[in-house]
Amino acid sequence: MGEFFQRSLKTTDSRTAWACYSQVDQEYQRQCDAYTTAKPSKTTDAWLRSLTVEQRGQVVAIADALTAETFGPIEDAELAMARLATEFFQSEWAISRPAPLAPLPGSKLPPEAQARIRDAIRTEVLRTTSDAATALLGLGYPAEELPLNVRMEAASAIGDAKADQPLSAAKLVEAWAAESQPSPATLKKYGGAFRRVSVFLGFDDVRSITADDVVRFKAACLDEGISPGTVQDDILNAGAVCSWAAKNRMLLTNPFAGLAPRAPRQGPEPRTPYDDDEAALILEAARAESGWLRWIPWVLCFTGARISELVEMRRRDVRQVDAVWIFDVSPNEKRQGKNATAQRMIPLHPALIGEGFLDYLATLPADPAAPLFPSIPPDPSGSRVSPATTRHSEWVRATVGIKGTNKAPAHSWRHRMEDELRRVRASDEIVDAITGRNNPRNAGAGYGKGFRRMPGEVLKELSRLRSPI
Repeated sequence: MGEFFQRSLKTTDSRTAWACYSQVDQEYQRQCDAYTTAKPSKTTDAWLRSLTVEQRGQVVAIADALTAETFGPIEDAELAMARLATEFFQSEWAISRPAPLAPLPGSKLPPEAQARIRDAIRTEVLRTTSDAATALLGLGYPAEELPLNVRMEAASAIGDAKADQPLSAAKLVEAWAAESQPSPATLKKYGGAFRRVSVFLGFDDVRSITADDVVRFKAACLDEGISPGTVQDDILNAGAVCSWAAKNRMLLTNPFAGLAPRAPRQGPEPRTPYDDDEAALILEAARAESGWLRWIPWVLCFTGARISELVEMRRRDVRQVDAVWIFDVSPNEKRQGKNATAQRMIPLHPALIGEGFLDYLATLPADPAAPLFPSIPPDPSGSRVSPATTRHSEWVRATVGIKGTNKAPAHSWRHRMEDELRRVRASDEIVDAITGRNNPRNAGAGYGKGFRRMPGEVLKELSRLRSPI
């Protein structure tokens, strides 16, 4: 019956060998039927639906290569058992069993003999599935759907040489950022998440991070009293980059996937707009200031813009278009803009011009690239956003005396602008053109210049807004 049975089954009797084969075959058929009729996972199902007809044909060919046809004619019992073992242990039954595998179904062999059979089967499964797994991964098959041992054997899918090379978090984030083009704040946040993980693990090689490492990191952070929300953010942020890396063949899988802790978030107290008295109090206090603090509260009041959009503006961003003075909210080297719809032309409200803002503009250097608010001290990275936000918040709270936690020092102006535009019955499209929100209503919203590039039309609505003082 061949050397395989003499060595593994410790019998040369063909009846005994084939009786064992028959028992295993029956269990295999039952499990195979259950496997083939089982509902595919959501991940696999979504992947299959994403394939082209040609790609589906490739998958069928790969699946066919894992069946008995690939072994050719059955010449002896050893080949038959190898075929059976390979197919059986790719079934859902085998994949779901933890190592070591349970005894062979229906087998009455001694445990030592069963162990030798399992070892031989594992070798055969890995040999026959490695190439197929590599091909599937190349078609975008979700790596997490493959058994772990097959994933490890298929490391050639990302290149054996590459897999052996360390990959620092900084290099990975740099590659991800080159394609994703995140905002500076997002880039800083994601890089920080990896740094905290690296410090805890004691090494900086993303390819060496395992799911167990992430579990240990999570448990240690929670034990130290770090809030679940903060830990969740770190794992989700690092996981987003690793998910991209797995899709782009830089990592075999994402070790952070599905491991973020659940973080009950009640959320902050809802922000409310400044009322007329509060608005007047702030604008009056600004008149006693100089430099940027003299003007930022007034510009916030009459534009509804984000403070991050204003403090990085350049001299050239305040100009005339069709005889209308505007703030041109557009990207520059320090401000990428929240998104494409945030780019807009906001007309200067008559109250802002009447207050003397254009006189302030005339005092600035003529260089178009010069900062609009040069008195804001930049931070070490050259950004004025954080220093301005912090100082402005302190000024509103301590100097002006508005301490309510439901008031956001800068953002409550945006809430007020929304309400003021509602009072004058401004159209939704005009409101979005002023505040820079993205609320597409139909296909036509993407046609033409839109009110974001029609400052004269927007000014007709904006000038109807009353000044609080």
